[in-house]
Amino acid sequence: TGPLGPALDAGLSASSAASRIRRPGFVENLEDLYAESSLFVLPTRVEGGLTMATLEAMSHGLVPVVSDAGDAFLLDDLNCGVWVARGGADAFADAVVRLLDHPDRMRRLRSNALRYARSVRTVDDHCEETEEFYQEVLDRHGMRPH
Repeated sequence: TGPLGPALDAGLSASSAASRIRRPGFVENLEDLYAESSLFVLPTRVEGGLTMATLEAMSHGLVPVVSDAGDAFLLDDLNCGVWVARGGADAFADAVVRLLDHPDRMRRLRSNALRYARSVRTVDDHCEETEEFYQEVLDRHGMRPH
């Protein structure tokens, strides 16, 4: 959904891969999409790497392909995902095609992503770290949450 929806739909319609692309729009519950998917793609200029959304996708077995923002380099270091230099859709498309062309690598990354997101640093861990961070900010400034 959103203001770019019509342009995206037009681009998808014109694509030679249109018959293999589904754009569901807003989805209330992601469980079915996680089960159908192999990759989590996050092209962003600001937030990248081990975000809450990335960890959640990894915990469902998706291999992340993210922009080189934030701590994206960790995905490569942990061998559980791929980072792509910011700057255009072609780089993301190339990274996705390379992964899909190498099923053994996809399986290895998926296995590592699942292990990491389910036992090393879970979504719950991320939530706890976020709460602790904001509590520390409030404490430093003598503030209390409303």
